[in-house]
Amino acid sequence: MSVALSNGHAKSLAAFAITEDDLAILRENRDFVERRLPELLERWHRHFDAWPEIQSALKLPDVHAARVDHWSRAASGRLDEGFAESARRLASLFYSNGVPAYAVSICHFVVSTNIARELGLTGGGGGVIAGLFGGAAHRTRSSQLEALTKVTWFDMELLLETYKAAEEDSKRTTLDRLAGDFEDSVKSIVEGTVAASDQMQAHARRMSEIATATSRRSADVASETEIASSSMQTVAAATEQLSASISDISRHVNESSRISSSAVDEAERTKGTVSGLVEAAQRIGDVVNLINNIASQTNLLALNAT
Repeated sequence: MSVALSNGHAKSLAAFAITEDDLAILRENRDFVERRLPELLERWHRHFDAWPEIQSALKLPDVHAARVDHWSRAASGRLDEGFAESARRLASLFYSNGVPAYAVSICHFVVSTNIARELGLTGGGGGVIAGLFGGAAHRTRSSQLEALTKVTWFDMELLLETYKAAEEDSKRTTLDRLAGDFEDSVKSIVEGTVAASDQMQAHARRMSEIATATSRRSADVASETEIASSSMQTVAAATEQLSASISDISRHVNESSRISSSAVDEAERTKGTVSGLVEAAQRIGDVVNLINNIASQTNLLALNAT
């Protein structure tokens, strides 16, 4: 099976000296990968007790599924067209779930050494024997371990590269979002400013109309003030004339009062004179009566004498 990777990854394969023979050796691991690797990866979570930030993320279902898929490809030598995408997906999940970049190296060391032990490729023992690769008795355990080591290093470089790309994509997405938010904010501010400007223009026009009306009214008030001032001058003149008339009337009243007082005095004196005349007339009447009495008596004496 030929490797279908980008030119950059093909160069990486050459840099790590990974040959088709190496991949052929690893493809003999398919039965081990399909039957035992998923359960082993879950069991190996305990190796990350010292790194809770790694362990909690590796136990997530989507992260665990991506790790099983990717390690199955790497351990069985399936560096085909889906391998780069598998690495990208795993690195993206690592980054989005807070798994730091250094955890990639730790994970690779833990998983690769335990796979080698399970396959019986190291002195740790307890693993399956090399016969699990099926046939190929001429291949030595050292060549099998060498092929797995080279692919593991290649895979770690690919994951670190894709992790960095995922980090840059995340930063770019964040920057794009911030730029979009900033653009929306600026747009909102500009729209608000335009609306405020339009409103201010409307207010300015209204104020101009009010100022014009006020100026016109002020002119009317000034004209009315001039008229009122002229009327006040007329009223003042009339008031002066009225004051003079009042003074004149007061003088005449005082004179009339004086004349009235004199007339009263004269009337009192006339009353006294009339009273005297009445008394004199009464006395004259008495005298006349006396004379008449005397005359009557004289006539009687005369008649008697006759």
